Amino acid sequence: MGGIACETGLTAMLAASLGVVAIGCATFAAVVNAACFGTDHVHDWHWRCRVEQRPGEFFYRTNDFASLGSAVRGIVGGLLDSVHQLHTTPARAWLPVGVPREAHLVVWEVLCCLDRTRTARVVADQLRGDHEATAFATQVDEAIAVIDDAVGEALWYLHDTVTLAQAWTTKLAYVDLETRVQDTLSSLRNCDVARIAAAAEVLPQNVFAFITAARDVTGTGLFPWEKAEAFSSAALDFGGDARTDTDEDDACHGGFS
Repeated sequence: MGGIACETGLTAMLAASLGVVAIGCATFAAVVNAACFGTDHVHDWHWRCRVEQRPGEFFYRTNDFASLGSAVRGIVGGLLDSVHQLHTTPARAWLPVGVPREAHLVVWEVLCCLDRTRTARVVADQLRGDHEATAFATQVDEAIAVIDDAVGEALWYLHDTVTLAQAWTTKLAYVDLETRVQDTLSSLRNCDVARIAAAAEVLPQNVFAFITAARDVTGTGLFPWEKAEAFSSAALDFGGDARTDTDEDDACHGGFS
């Protein structure tokens, strides 16, 4: 009996130790994964990180829907772009707080629905080649069409939401521009340009009066511009006399004739 009790106690202790080790490993893995979750997803677009290995578990990428056709991939791109714009728009501060998150959840649900149509689309392609399964093919096609129509409608509504946010962003930009223009004009009105021009106008007059007086006192002669003015005035007087002589000569000739 003592041996059995000893073996039982040893087994229990070993099992407890293994349980502690398992719990420790799981806890360590969870901590590592949680620590890497925010950084591991930062990477180039052409490769997947650990949190993207299974599409739909944490993330969806546009390429995850490439096999569903270009039309579906285009819709997915439009949905993701709409969510991104609602999260980053300058108008977000003016929107209801929950709008970006609600749009995010709507798009997530839409992507999940599209993801579930993968098998249905494959089955539909297979049934189209079977003439005896025409009824089944029609049923599957109709079910897919219902989902596609709902997805397209969701994209339309999201597009309208983004358009409204963009319109308000444009309005905010115009208001900001108008405010800055008014502030700029107000600062310009504080410049008394008439007074400045009047103050500048008397400067050369005052300096001219002083330097001409100094010239007269020192006897340094005329300034270059004064000499030029004097020369022009003398040439004008001489030209006037010459024209008078010419006129008189013309009159004499006229008399002789």
